[in-house]
Amino acid sequence: MKETTMAFLPAITGWMREAPGPRAVLHKSVTGRDGDRRRLTFTLTRELVEQVGWQGGERFVVSIGVGEDLGAFQLSRADHPRSGIKLIPHSRARGFRLHLNLPPVVHGVNVVAMLEAVPQACPCRFEAQDGVLVLRVEARIPVEAGGSVVPIRAGLAAS
Repeated sequence: MKETTMAFLPAITGWMREAPGPRAVLHKSVTGRDGDRRRLTFTLTRELVEQVGWQGGERFVVSIGVGEDLGAFQLSRADHPRSGIKLIPHSRARGFRLHLNLPPVVHGVNVVAMLEAVPQACPCRFEAQDGVLVLRVEARIPVEAGGSVVPIRAGLAAS
């Protein structure tokens, strides 16, 4: 009888806790009565939040990149204490989360088309400078998503 060898990789469920260093992951899900809205959750490790100089409970503005930056998200502190999205501590992963609900189109950006190629949980490359974090999705984003760079939350855009 011929002996066969099989190769296996461990299925690590708590990879955010196990791997050292700063990391960011974008999770997406479908919401809304008709399934037309997208909920994005940015999961950031404690190391990344400390590297940028942020703290839990602070509020942030999320902006969508367009053109050459399509598929990028910019996270920056909100100017007013009651505006923006709150950075929530998440103890199980020893990190932080930002939750964002998006309509199908935001300021001309087709969110549904933009996020079509993004997997449910997508690791992101990131750049941090002067308290601003830019996350880049590791998937090919269709060019027809279009639009212009503006903050997502209403009332935060410069008039």
